[in-house]
Amino acid sequence: MKSRRIMESVAILVLLLCVVGCGKQEEQETIRKKKSGINPVKIVYVSDTPESECQLCGAGKGTLLPAYWGEDNVGIIDLNTFEVGHLMLNEYDDYGNRIKPRHGSSTGYLSTGEDGMTVWGSEDSSRGYYSGEAHMRNEKGLELEKASKFLCTECLNEMLNQCYDDTYLQLGVVNFKTRKIRLLEKNVKAFTFDDFYVDSDYYEKEYETNTERGFQLLIFYCPPRDET
Repeated sequence: MKSRRIMESVAILVLLLCVVGCGKQEEQETIRKKKSGINPVKIVYVSDTPESECQLCGAGKGTLLPAYWGEDNVGIIDLNTFEVGHLMLNEYDDYGNRIKPRHGSSTGYLSTGEDGMTVWGSEDSSRGYYSGEAHMRNEKGLELEKASKFLCTECLNEMLNQCYDDTYLQLGVVNFKTRKIRLLEKNVKAFTFDDFYVDSDYYEKEYETNTERGFQLLIFYCPPRDET
């Protein structure tokens, strides 16, 4: 009987040590993220893509994103394919140097295939705005398995955690300076994304053979004004 009580006491002690150890490990991980300026994220989906190959925080290849990194501009991105429509609200030369904007507006059009997206509109870098539309041909919305091929677990879930709706759409806005992505949502009409203000009005248009779904967009470059 005495021996049995000793064994039970040892088992309880081991269990307590495991619980304390796990708690400390979680706490240390949270502290590590806070110290590095990263808020802990809720895990919605686990990606097999390592951080080193992530398109946002790593050196991921196979997309046009590296050509635009560092620009103080945004683009419209399809998260299922990582095709991107570059918007030039601030102008840069071929060497990545910011240059004086041209006067007047220019019109652009991008179509990425049958299951992709179409982005079209006009941009005026002298006034710092874009006005246009982006619509989706794929009716499945955001496919996490496809998106996870481009993003590591932390970047993928950090993006999802910003959403108010659990039904994710595949279109988003990518900031080339901060290397962050904000998904567009049906019920979010406008939001501030770093130095940009995004007005996004979701629409559905019924045709005989299909339904067109997308967003009417108005994007302004509006960094904080000097306080002096």
